[in-house]
Amino acid sequence: MANSSLCPTRTDVQILVKNGKFFTRRAQLASEQLCANCSLFALLRWMRSRRHLAIPFKAARAICRKPSDLRPGRQAPSRGLSRAMIHTMVQAWPSLAPWSPTSLSRQQEIIIAERHRWPNYSIAFSRLYNGVIAKDVLEAATCWLQALHPILRTTYKEDLPCFQQASAGRKAKYCQRVNPEVFTDVLTLQSTSSEEEAERLAFAFTEAGWDLLTRPPLRILAVEIAGASSLTLLVVQIHHIAADGVSMSIVDKDFRMAIQSPCAILAKLKDWEKDRAKRQTQRRSEEAPYSLYTKQQRSFLHSPEGRAQKSYWQRQLSLNVWSLALPIDKPRPRVQRSFGDSYSFELPEEFLRGFRVDRATSFHKTLALWALALCKWSAKDSVVVGSPCAGRLDGASSGAVGCFADLLMYYIHVQESFSAVDFLCAVRRVAADVDANRRVPFGEIVQMAGEAQSEDESRHPLFQALLTWQPKGGWERFFEIDSADWTGKRFISPETMMWDVWLDAFEDADHKVICNLHYQKDLFLFETGQRMVGSIKRLALFLAQNPGHRVWPRDLEDELWPTAPGLVSLMYQCSVGQSTGGLYFAYAARTQGCQRCWNKQFAGDGMEACGLGSL
Repeated sequence: MANSSLCPTRTDVQILVKNGKFFTRRAQLASEQLCANCSLFALLRWMRSRRHLAIPFKAARAICRKPSDLRPGRQAPSRGLSRAMIHTMVQAWPSLAPWSPTSLSRQQEIIIAERHRWPNYSIAFSRLYNGVIAKDVLEAATCWLQALHPILRTTYKEDLPCFQQASAGRKAKYCQRVNPEVFTDVLTLQSTSSEEEAERLAFAFTEAGWDLLTRPPLRILAVEIAGASSLTLLVVQIHHIAADGVSMSIVDKDFRMAIQSPCAILAKLKDWEKDRAKRQTQRRSEEAPYSLYTKQQRSFLHSPEGRAQKSYWQRQLSLNVWSLALPIDKPRPRVQRSFGDSYSFELPEEFLRGFRVDRATSFHKTLALWALALCKWSAKDSVVVGSPCAGRLDGASSGAVGCFADLLMYYIHVQESFSAVDFLCAVRRVAADVDANRRVPFGEIVQMAGEAQSEDESRHPLFQALLTWQPKGGWERFFEIDSADWTGKRFISPETMMWDVWLDAFEDADHKVICNLHYQKDLFLFETGQRMVGSIKRLALFLAQNPGHRVWPRDLEDELWPTAPGLVSLMYQCSVGQSTGGLYFAYAARTQGCQRCWNKQFAGDGMEACGLGSL
């Protein structure tokens, strides 16, 4: 049940449905115990019971959290989810795959099986080198990189018996294969005459798809830039199934050392190729870091400390803060896709200097700013923000190349009496609690959350907003420069967008916070992304200049979608396809502190103005 403090004492609700003509019905609902979503659900049920509107079940399911009550005689689903339902939920979200090594083999199978749906699920970086690097040196460095890290010469093959079962309606399984021979064809050589053309080639290279059944999860591009000063642009890209951010720092260090000392690397590579026994030993021990890491995780989960941390996450999941109802520009697709776009900006310096609390870091400030912006845009006082972490909590995984990254969830609540400083203190306490209970893998949390999840494949099942953070020195260590000949550049591809909105932030050497706002192109327009960035900047300046001001989201002036003061209009849209005539549901509630209107949404779809301003 929703928190009654969020609900107005009285709500005027108007439903407009376009299906040849409009059916309009106004109902006044006493909502002391109902929030906005519950009011909509109750009104739809009330209208269906009086035969005012034949609501398609699929359309109503996209709007309501309790679709079973909309159909007379339909029994409510059981509280628990079966193993098959949990399996379906995890399989429907490949974004969960790399975050939990506990079930690594199953996650690898999901990524490979969905490789056409998520073609560019990778991480890449580049370096610009003064001078021309010989082809032999690049090939030797590439071979040495794969010799050191067997996972970089790993491919996956379909198990034939399982594949035959798949033809009968079952899923095929994939087996990991460490190839005994190193690959030299992961290296691509190109040449151009300008740095702009080289950068274009680099981005085109990183956006290409992967074929993990025949190729290893590593590829390297070397672009020779001819001109007055010869340059070489190197791009190293690894599929996310085999690497995370920490792994990229290890790969970067080994690759640079191989290029800077080619003679020593050639001698080591010859010794390595001669020693077949050593190669077989490395082949057998390839999954040792993953195996040891998995055993330690499972033993921890059965320990008293592990059970205590699982209890913490069960309490957090019981808050039922799932859906982030951001106002979107387009109807949400039935199945989430990975098409994204990004907008880069820099946080104001006044925000980092003026918004201060004891023991609050730049991460806490950025997390508080991002959470408050999400609450303001969605007209809610609670939000769940996901954030990836390294996940390397022991020595066994510290120097290994692989995807050990995990996801953390921050449940942030804004109380009505909070000032800006009070809210930052609350965020710092939440971050401390999450950090103290971070050893429970995200896959285990998904299993615990099975009872609260639905079959909705249009959004991430646990959160729809992500924050990635790299502290000062994080990316400098990632791109550690030993010589003046090297410069580092970070490649960010928003085409693998798996959340509604994603704020990617990192702190540079001058204590400036550089951000990239990624958003789903299926939901938002580019102009909306620009307005989001402007809203974040204005909110950052407001927090810095008014640390004692109350930050209740409904009191903050919302300039993201400006409209007449005192009007809020939260729209829940659902396109149910050509067969039903393109039904659109619009829900508007007039409450105190509401400032959002979407009349333009109907005008853009060729529909009549909804007339919500007259409510």
